[in-house]
Amino acid sequence: MNIPDSAPKMVPPDQLDRRTALKGVTLGAGAVVLRPFVGALAAEDKVPAGLRVQPQGNSWSFSVGRLRALEAAAGIRGSEYYAPSEVVEGKPRPVYLPGCLNGTRKGSGEGATLKARLEAGKIDVFSYTHSGWHETDIAGEVAAFGFTHNKSFRVLWQAGWMVHDGLGVSKNGPARDAVKIADLRAALDKARKPVEEKIGAINKKLGQRVVPVGDAFVKMRRMVVGGTFPGVTKQSELFNDDMPHQGRLGSLLQDYCVFAALYHKSPVGLELKLDKETTPEQSGVLQKIAWETVSGYPLACLPKEPRKEK
Repeated sequence: MNIPDSAPKMVPPDQLDRRTALKGVTLGAGAVVLRPFVGALAAEDKVPAGLRVQPQGNSWSFSVGRLRALEAAAGIRGSEYYAPSEVVEGKPRPVYLPGCLNGTRKGSGEGATLKARLEAGKIDVFSYTHSGWHETDIAGEVAAFGFTHNKSFRVLWQAGWMVHDGLGVSKNGPARDAVKIADLRAALDKARKPVEEKIGAINKKLGQRVVPVGDAFVKMRRMVVGGTFPGVTKQSELFNDDMPHQGRLGSLLQDYCVFAALYHKSPVGLELKLDKETTPEQSGVLQKIAWETVSGYPLACLPKEPRKEK
């Protein structure tokens, strides 16, 4: 299908009430969110309004371009993705730095753009996609400030895959291929538990949810080890380097998870112009993994029963 070339535009003020079904803090495919969905957007057959998203993170981040393409394929219009960085006193800075919203950071001009956007109610979702996702000190500051100025505001906190698999696997190759899925799962669960506790505490005040990308990666790797993932025979083939950064299939899986977390809609069946190396079969498998993982994760605040695609 044809994907529009133009970037989505900001949702006009008269449509903002359509976002009241999206509230709180989220962990993306490994993400956490504040506040459950309510009302019309809970229905899978509804097309939600596009969201105004402020990304923040590092090389663990999702692809804005692919998110826009997914929105277009789903008929979602009016989204806006702000730049994750800005220039302060001639130097590049992240749009958010700890303490810039609660007044404890004294840096000149740092965080001013983000603060102004939040105060004006121009951000619906603050996404944090970082390799250090288990460090949640900033979650409360961002959630509290944003929710004060926009009752539909939430934080999308991606609980992603682990650096070095959480097992000290510092080389991509035979060592990663030999990783046992049970050990991978145990390391992820151990890192995510305190994150869930922190988000749960914030949830009592503001509402919140988590998106499990790390869990989706474990499922993908389990399929590879079991010989059931099409076209991939080794775990190391899923990553680009030792750290490990997500390869093309992991990147696609991550984006499907984030889409599901943002809009509470299944990515299954969405057709995109993918890179030539990714087959429709592989994309279909990743879409199903993403939806079953996100919809079946309690802190994602989706429907209680996981929706399995046929």
